[in-house]
Amino acid sequence: MPSTPVGANHGDDCRARRPASRSRPRTADRIGLATAFGPLAVLPLVLGLRSVARCAARSLHLPLSWPQWHPGIGLTLSSLGFGAITTFVTLLFAINGWMPVWLGISAFAGAFW
Repeated sequence: MPSTPVGANHGDDCRARRPASRSRPRTADRIGLATAFGPLAVLPLVLGLRSVARCAARSLHLPLSWPQWHPGIGLTLSSLGFGAITTFVTLLFAINGWMPVWLGISAFAGAFW
């Protein structure tokens, strides 16, 4: 069997299944439009709010968050690695046509448990 380049069609033409024109938007299109333009409907309400005056000259945020600085950076870096590996697993499953993809992610996450 000859090897097929990554991203090749594999003989399954997705364009043939898609209708040429749609008379009304699909549910996914409606959800996407509501997600994109929904916050714009609230924007006039937010712009009309008054600003809140500061009570103290110095913020208490920095002294309270300083002890969590180093563990927070460690958690951020470990999450980036985990996200990169799960993305690789998802793409590997998709390229090879292995289903279900969640099984590979669950196996990887279970290895850390």
